[in-house]
Amino acid sequence: MVQLDQPPNLLRMFFDNLFDEDIISEEAFFAWESNLDPAEQAGKGIAVKSVLAFLVWLREADEESSSEEKKEKG
Repeated sequence: MVQLDQPPNLLRMFFDNLFDEDIISEEAFFAWESNLDPAEQAGKGIAVKSVLAFLVWLREADEESSSEEKKEKG
């Protein structure tokens, strides 16, 4: 059986562009990451691993903007 692997960073580039162009929201990326639907798990572990740095960056940016909003309100 022949198995095709994705080129390194390909999914990360897609995620970066989809986020930068406001096509997919932060919430949608987080929902995808936390989705436990068995029908959607094939290959997901590899995909999540390949975009882990993106998800960490997105989470940190979200936390930073939330704390800035709290400072502005307080």
